[in-house]
Amino acid sequence: MGPRTARTLLLPLLALLTLVTSIVTAPPSPALSGAPSAAQQKTKYAGYLFTYFTGEGTADGEQIRMALSRGNDPLHWRELNAGKPVLTSGLGEKGLRDPFVIRSPKGDTFYLIATDLRMYKNSSGTWDQVQRTGSKSIMVWESKDLVNWTDQRLVKVSPDTAGNTWAPEAYYDEKLGEYVVFWASKLYAEDDPEHTGSTYNKMLYATTKDFRTFSEPKVWNDPGYSVIDSTVIKDKGSYYRFTKDERDPSSGTPCSKFITAEKSTSLTDTSYDFVSDCIGKDSIDRGEGPTIFKSNTENKWYLFIDEFGGRGYIPFETTDLASGKWTPSQNYQLPASPRHGTVLPVTQAEYDRLLRTYPASQAAPADVTAKGQKGYAIVTEESRKAVLPMDPKADLRRLAPRFALPAGATLSPPSGTRRDFRKPRTYTLTSADGTTRDWTVEAVPMRSPILPGLNADPDIQYADGRYWIYPTTDGFRGWGGTKFKAYSSKDLVHWKDHGVILDLGPDVAWADKYAWAPAMAERNGKYYFYFCAEQQVGVAVADSPAGPFKDALGKPLVPKGQLEGQMIDPSVFTDDDGQSYLYWGNGQAYGVPLNDDMTSFDSSKMRKFTPDNFREGSFVVKRKGTYYLMWSEDDTGSENYHVAYATGASPMGPWTKRGTILSKRLDYGIKGPGHHSVVNVPGTDEWYMAYHRFAVNGPGTAGGDGTHRETTIDRMEFAADGTIKPVVPTLESIDPLRRR
Repeated sequence: MGPRTARTLLLPLLALLTLVTSIVTAPPSPALSGAPSAAQQKTKYAGYLFTYFTGEGTADGEQIRMALSRGNDPLHWRELNAGKPVLTSGLGEKGLRDPFVIRSPKGDTFYLIATDLRMYKNSSGTWDQVQRTGSKSIMVWESKDLVNWTDQRLVKVSPDTAGNTWAPEAYYDEKLGEYVVFWASKLYAEDDPEHTGSTYNKMLYATTKDFRTFSEPKVWNDPGYSVIDSTVIKDKGSYYRFTKDERDPSSGTPCSKFITAEKSTSLTDTSYDFVSDCIGKDSIDRGEGPTIFKSNTENKWYLFIDEFGGRGYIPFETTDLASGKWTPSQNYQLPASPRHGTVLPVTQAEYDRLLRTYPASQAAPADVTAKGQKGYAIVTEESRKAVLPMDPKADLRRLAPRFALPAGATLSPPSGTRRDFRKPRTYTLTSADGTTRDWTVEAVPMRSPILPGLNADPDIQYADGRYWIYPTTDGFRGWGGTKFKAYSSKDLVHWKDHGVILDLGPDVAWADKYAWAPAMAERNGKYYFYFCAEQQVGVAVADSPAGPFKDALGKPLVPKGQLEGQMIDPSVFTDDDGQSYLYWGNGQAYGVPLNDDMTSFDSSKMRKFTPDNFREGSFVVKRKGTYYLMWSEDDTGSENYHVAYATGASPMGPWTKRGTILSKRLDYGIKGPGHHSVVNVPGTDEWYMAYHRFAVNGPGTAGGDGTHRETTIDRMEFAADGTIKPVVPTLESIDPLRRR
């Protein structure tokens, strides 16, 4: 401060400086709805907070949970507080659904509002009852920092004629100088105090400055049929409103149970202009609970839609709100079972505070990051190990990992210390209670997956002087892909994409979808491509392993409905005498010698030989006179999916089961490894296994599951007695084969 004699001059100046500082430092009001400007995105926000509930299926599912994005990646999330509720309610109906959080215009206060309802075991009543005699109030909290929530209160906002008060949200209207709070209610006639009549949900709104005192509610959106779950975002002077069409599908309306988009230049307008409807209909079965926000780093908006009764939230994206066109996001990993919630941009300080306050464990780092990281850190508390999947070009000699620690914890050596990570390093983590634990941190050069994008069920072969992989193109809902591609390599590491070699739509008359699990075989200079389509096996032929392939029969080689199980997952083994055998099946395993034309077989020679726990993906090789039948067990959507094998003296069995040779490796984030194939390097006893696994989580990489899988290769070795050694699944994959 200056001398007291200058006080009268300094006061106006200080007031001006205070005003300027507040304008510069306060998070901008557009962040209230998740829509920061382009300049603010780069300097103000470090990630996103997701508040949500998980449904009425569990006792604590209707309480508020939180998740943080992986930095500014809005499609990959980590659950806070080990996935347990952060806020619970003992007021009203004692349930919290549809949480919505908003930042005040000055950025110094957050308000969290939620539906007062609990449907676990019909605690609040049946769905009909809670829309007749349900709560007329919303639940409200306040916070200065997103971690300390105070002054929980139940505030009545709906009129006495309302039967319910669902999914409240808010948006700050700068012209009104107030928050506009909106929700869905069924309104009954004044002379029907018991609410026994028939009506439908409308969107109502009221205004407030403090979330304590509200104006009289008004009808905001009444199209003449039931609507719920509105959410709003502002862009270029227009408010965009997204609302669920709640009409029953039996009404015959094409967009019932889907989202409609509208816009207006006035937030409280009662007649928004139509933008689009049926949003997401081509990608989801139904949708509700939309939440919208703008990217912190791009000129892009995200709309999360809850496919209720199905997969939960599904992300969509657009670069133009006015277009009404939304594209499903392909690469994402959301929290477990999120239901109707909100995404809010947060600053670095807010992000770090949330991560410290709500770690998955008080005894483990919440995250570890380092320059050159390819995938997100895999932190395993049971083994006290953190694995950093690194770009293969990263310099591991001077790596300085940064640790996100629980509140009050310390680390030795400190976070950010440079160390040589060409071998694993040990850190000592001291928890807030003084307990010390040694942690191992390993940096792994991640050369997998070996094919770009999402690919599953790889069939690997050697033909025409190159190695070839024919996979299922993955990432489609319900495994609904239609195209097959081919990849080739000289060294098993560097792969060339040969593009689409068969497209079910134009190339196959008897099937249009479900292009799965192909296989290739060669005979007399011709190449035969065996493929699944609509749970049947077909065969196509080409003059090159790169295709293009043409359907050889115009009908399935193995049709469905004639044998037990699914007619999928073909593979071909050719013995030393030139006889080829076809194997296939899901649930049951079948094999048959192929005729010389490779497109037919004598069904009387077919055998069923289903090993214990067989699921699918049979594959046969021969080594030193012994035949090896391998297959996958469990389910492709399970992290426990794995490969087992048996041996026999004939390519048609009988088979003696030997055990498991490929299974998950959780310390390295490897889940669901299976549906494999094997190739032998010609002239050697070197063997390599190609297989798929759940995609390893990382920036721009799909969170892995049964429809988001990636292909990799690891070495397969035999013991002296001829048994197969367990294959160790790795992130590194293999080194390039040397030319011989």
